[in-house]
Parts: sequence; C-alpha cells; structure tokens
Amino acid sequence: MVTPRCRAAVVALFAVALLAGCSGEGDGESSAATRTSQEADAGVVTWADGVCAATTDLEAAVQQVTPVLQVDPAASGTALDQVKTEVTEGAGAVRVAADDLRAAVNTSPPGVVSGEVASARQELSATADRARTAAEELAAKAARLAESQTPTETAAAVAAAGEALAAAGAGVQAQLASLMESAESRDPVLQNAFAEAPACRARQTGASPSS
Repeated sequence: MVTPRCRAAVVALFAVALLAGCSGEGDGESSAATRTSQEADAGVVTWADGVCAATTDLEAAVQQVTPVLQVDPAASGTALDQVKTEVTEGAGAVRVAADDLRAAVNTSPPGVVSGEVASARQELSATADRARTAAEELAAKAARLAESQTPTETAAAVAAAGEALAAAGAGVQAQLASLMESAESRDPVLQNAFAEAPACRARQTGASPSS
C-alpha cells in the first residue's frame, strides 16, 4: 500500500524531472538561436571583406591607367603602339575589377540579414553598377584608341579615353562614399562587419589586406 507520504514524494520527483526537461529544451533552443545569429554576423563580415577588397582592386586598376594616358599623339609609332597596348590592357583590368565588385556586392550573406544590411547592399549595388558602366565606356574608348591611325585620330581617342577614365574614377569615388556610409551605419552588425573585415581594416590603415 502506497502511503500518502510516498505518493507525494513520487509526484515531487516527476515535477522536478519535468521542469529539468523543459529547462534543457529552452537552453537548447537559446543556444541554437545564438549560433545562428553568430553565423549570420560572421557571414556579413565575410561579405564586407569581399566588398572592401574588390573596391580596393578597382581603385588600383583605375589608378594604373591614369599615367599611361599622358602621351604625346605625335610620338613615334613604336611609342604610340606601346601606349595603345597598355591602355587596352589597363581598361580590361578595370572592367574585370568592376565585374568583381558587382559580384562581391551582390553576394548575399548567409542566414537572415537585417534590413540595414539589405539596404547597404542595395546602395552599394547601385554605385557598383555605375562603376561598371564607366568601365565599359573606358574599354570602348580604349578600343577606339587602339584603332586610331593618324595623330589627329590618336589625339581625339586619347581625350575620349581620358574622359572615360575620369568617369570611372568618379564611379570609384561614389563607391567609396557608399562604403564609408555603410561602415558608419548605426546597425551594430553592419558597423562591426566593416570594422572587423581584414580588407576593410587594411583600407583604413593604408596597408595591404594580406599584410
């Protein structure tokens, strides 16, 4: 025969076991949510790193073309041929860098991102598109320069390429402005991402991302 005291003890044990089970389940859900949040935050850091690295590459590609266009249209044929080759190659590098930037910006960070991150991606995507359009125009003008024959044609082609290069430079500056705006976001996840990403830190210090 089960006494009232024993029955009360059994009920108490069941209650303790039930509470322990509920508590464990809650801890598990909380831990899973924390891991998911951390993974999402890490994904935003990776995305920001790619954007900063691609922006640096585009900026460098544009800067490499600038001195090449300082050419005398009346220079020797050999000198002009060298310039035409360098401008064509440089414009191609700018276009590739612009493509890489668009790809980096449009890569979606894994997990659920905040509205601020989504908005930053949209703004950066718009400026990346502008830079890509300018890069395409630069490539077209470089092709025109490569086909020029007379000093007059060469002079006109150099001037046109210079204007296209200036537009590409403006595109880079617009990208940098959007990048700075994203880095100064009030969203802590976005702000931390641009602060922690190696390529973004390298831009702030002026060091190479690999150093």
